[in-house]
Amino acid sequence: MYAIETADLIDLPTVKRLNAFLKIDVEGFYWDTAPYIETAIREGRCFVIRPDRAIRGCMIIEKRPPDKNFGKDHLAIGSLSVHPDFRNGNMGALLVGFAKAMAREEKKRLYVESFYEFRKTAFYKARGFTETTSKAYNGKPYHVLYVGPGESP
Repeated sequence: MYAIETADLIDLPTVKRLNAFLKIDVEGFYWDTAPYIETAIREGRCFVIRPDRAIRGCMIIEKRPPDKNFGKDHLAIGSLSVHPDFRNGNMGALLVGFAKAMAREEKKRLYVESFYEFRKTAFYKARGFTETTSKAYNGKPYHVLYVGPGESP
């Protein structure tokens, strides 16, 4: 079994490299930037999975306030990345399970937003997420899925 740990600042370069695998052609892409990752690490919201002392996957959880789509505080998976050589090894599912447990413990809904080209809706639906309305980030469409307590979006 793999241990999921809170990332340390020493992990920043590796998390940055892993999140670079998420890079797509959209203006304002920030998920692989040092400020985004460093803030998440300092706030204890960046998690890593190390099956062999080396980081093979990472996830950043965002704490979000109520908005027009959901009237309560909620969590979101801001980024989730597993090194390509280690995909299909259940690490992504373990990270999602960790995020779901965190949301359950905090009694909050958990959202995930995934750009269309990632083609990950089936992955999240298989883990209990429900798809809701799509949105766009700087013109790039993405799916919105959620799991957890509260009213429907």
